[in-house]
Amino acid sequence: MTYLRQITPKTSEYLFSGFQASLADTAEIDSGWLDMEEFDKYQFEGRSGTAGMTQIITSSRVDGGGQPDDIVTTNVIDNSTFQLFNVICRQRFIRFQWRNDSGGVINDCSLAIKVSRGVSDKLSVFPLSTQPSEFSQAALTQSVIIGRDSNGDYKNTLVNEGGALVNADFFSEVALGNISGYEIGDKFGRNPIINTGTPEDMWNGGSIYTGHPIGFTPEILQVLSADINDTSLGTGARTVRIFGLESPTSEEYTSEDITLNGTTPVSTINTWWRINRVVVLTAGSNEGSVGDITVRATSDNSIVFAIMPAIFNQSTIGAYTVPANKLMVIKRIRSTIVRNNGSAGSATISLRARPVGGVYNSVRVFELQTGSTTQFDSLGGIIMQPGTDVKFRIDQVSDNGTIAEGAFEYILLNI
Repeated sequence: MTYLRQITPKTSEYLFSGFQASLADTAEIDSGWLDMEEFDKYQFEGRSGTAGMTQIITSSRVDGGGQPDDIVTTNVIDNSTFQLFNVICRQRFIRFQWRNDSGGVINDCSLAIKVSRGVSDKLSVFPLSTQPSEFSQAALTQSVIIGRDSNGDYKNTLVNEGGALVNADFFSEVALGNISGYEIGDKFGRNPIINTGTPEDMWNGGSIYTGHPIGFTPEILQVLSADINDTSLGTGARTVRIFGLESPTSEEYTSEDITLNGTTPVSTINTWWRINRVVVLTAGSNEGSVGDITVRATSDNSIVFAIMPAIFNQSTIGAYTVPANKLMVIKRIRSTIVRNNGSAGSATISLRARPVGGVYNSVRVFELQTGSTTQFDSLGGIIMQPGTDVKFRIDQVSDNGTIAEGAFEYILLNI
């Protein structure tokens, strides 16, 4: 078989970078016209000492612009000092302007344009009045094979109970349980307060997550609340459900329901190796837990698998363990930070994975600013082997009182 199209290697580079220590009112940083012929995507990075900048992006099919079908986009950035986004190149030549419209001087203004090739994953959207040009991108349709029929032929459609063919989105069909051998899910976490100087993991327990103990023998666990009203007849949470793996050889996540007894620990019926999710099932007039709900080891109370904050009725643990005989393919990672006093700040957050017998290695490292969410989409996915422990780590923050949250979406495959 001969392939007529060669895949362009994925590469990226900065095509323009400019900095002004002091930018007067109405002054701007101008990239000039940049030729995007070799690239299919760009990242705009604009920074300023205070809010009040205006972003102007002009695209044209000719160098220098001035054409009737030029596209001009103006965006007033009046509530942020950092603007970051990725966009498909819409025409061959693009000009970027980062202008001070605050009415006064703004310090520390910078503009950088990073370009990429071989990474386009979304279609470019044009106004209806814009005609396609030589640089317009073609729309390709991808067909996903979801299985084989009885004759051995590959299929990209499903048949409903009446025998009719239905169009199928692969990920939706996996989530609905219509495709065997696959599971789809997501794991999210939140740390409500991180201070400078000490790394913490993304969960409600503070410090490093203790729910991934090495060499832990499955045992009966204890479940308790920080408040006496979380009990079988109380105003708070009455029953909760825990989700986890019963042993290192467990191939599926299972659950157990617990009737709470306030601050008195209640023992689980089953023995457990990992617990990474807890939800409230029933509650009294408070419609949820009054206190934080803790799931911990009986033999060593310092091994805490989950602390469910009272306000959410579900745990916020940014950690997961891949079941036995499964491969996990991480498709998307997202993280963001804010300050609890509303001020600006920054942080370094990493998604880490520890294979069986190994150590936690950084899978992706994000440099974050308040007011901007960072997301990474993997075209092929990041592969995790059975038994791998995965978690978010907040490596450092610029200021005390930082709040961090993140999530990753994945597919599990039988092996």
